[in-house]
Amino acid sequence: MPSAPNNPRLYCVVLLSLLGVVVLGDRIAALTFQPGSLFFRGWEYVSGAGRYNNARRSIIYTQREYGDLGNMLGVDAYKQWRMNTYTMDDEGYRNAHGARNPKAKVLLVGDSFISGVGNTDDDTFAVRLQAALGRPVEPYVPGDLSLLLREKRFPESVKGSLLVWGRVERNLTSEDGEMAKWLRDSVCFAETPREKSINDAKTWVKRLIGGLTEYFHISPLRRLGQHLFQELRFAVTGGHASSVVVPENGSDILFFAKDVGLLSQSADDRQMTSVADAIAHARDCLGTLGISLLVVTIPDKSHVYVADVPASRKPAKPLSPDPLEVLEKLLRGRKIASVNLTPAFIQQAKNAKRLYWNDDTHWNPTGINLAAVHTASAIKKLKLK
Repeated sequence: MPSAPNNPRLYCVVLLSLLGVVVLGDRIAALTFQPGSLFFRGWEYVSGAGRYNNARRSIIYTQREYGDLGNMLGVDAYKQWRMNTYTMDDEGYRNAHGARNPKAKVLLVGDSFISGVGNTDDDTFAVRLQAALGRPVEPYVPGDLSLLLREKRFPESVKGSLLVWGRVERNLTSEDGEMAKWLRDSVCFAETPREKSINDAKTWVKRLIGGLTEYFHISPLRRLGQHLFQELRFAVTGGHASSVVVPENGSDILFFAKDVGLLSQSADDRQMTSVADAIAHARDCLGTLGISLLVVTIPDKSHVYVADVPASRKPAKPLSPDPLEVLEKLLRGRKIASVNLTPAFIQQAKNAKRLYWNDDTHWNPTGINLAAVHTASAIKKLKLK
């Protein structure tokens, strides 16, 4: 009986051809699919998260999306879908107004909470604060205060302005890069001509190759494979990404493992004295420009809903004193105005109010509105002109 033909070269050609088809299909898909098919939420698209965080400018983008924890977990049953719109101004900052207001006396800068990631334009902190305050608010979000000072991105009427700086709890530690930068600085973030030229060149290169970088970063085939793996692993073994903490009491509220880890870290562990010193330095730098500072501290989701955190992941008893209360006292001692949202948030949590998205690390419109009301009240007490 004749043996089967043996042609290794043919087999190699077939296998390489199939591989080429798969790779080519993946590249064509990344080039032709709509952003909603490639990014799990609109913020990743408009902020340029796949291209060196080179944000898109002058764009209004709407997408049906879900939360960052839902994306990390990768299990459809935990995702809460919603339709959100993101408006980016001509400088690449999220600005629901679409344009700058050079006469605003209240400036807003901060992290992803302050920029309203996970929420639509009308529910961002800037919009809600402006409504509660009854006067214009100029957002520079998201952005580091050091970058704001270095680039002097201020409206025309700088002197006498108030800068509201918001920061979520997990980033209020001495290990945070921004805090460390403030502690090292001695010249209020001024650039030498050489440093400015280098930074301008880096920005130019990032914008030049940003789209190409993003294109190669995206792989629809890899995303599909990861999704199928996450779903299968969770269904068969209950295993999931270590960055997400899934409750054990039947609740569908997810937690960020980094936040949960802070539940056992005291104010001394987080070196809150150094954090307060860093903020004092930023306050002094703003003071040289005639700008005052109001600090808004935002508690982590696990801090507010500690009752929903699995017993195996939380301390036997709450930290005393509360680290954010310690920071508030330290700021007061340095004559820095601040708003600690923790008491109000915990009280609302006791009233069964959800202030954060179940599938996200960020707050929802209810939490944002509550924060805006308390912040507006603090601003009014400062009696701005």
